[in-house]
Amino acid sequence: MTDVMQRLLERLETGWAPKRDEFDPDIKQVDLRSWEILDNMLDGRLRNYLAGLDRDEAPTSVGSEPVVFWGPNMNWVLTTDAFYWLEGP
Repeated sequence: MTDVMQRLLERLETGWAPKRDEFDPDIKQVDLRSWEILDNMLDGRLRNYLAGLDRDEAPTSVGSEPVVFWGPNMNWVLTTDAFYWLEGP
């Protein structure tokens, strides 16, 4: 995880409610629709992964790094590589 992503994680852990225009420009933001959670056992640990369709480009499958932090209403999620805005599963 990059330093900028680590700072975002720390901010989210304080209860900060994210808004699109308040992000560091180095943080990749992605809109996902038709998303789902995938579980995978890696190094003896169960990890959650996020998959879905990217809403901003031609519909393509999107995968990501392990989930780091979930929004309280499951309307967004932070992974080690990006921040995802989630539109109904």
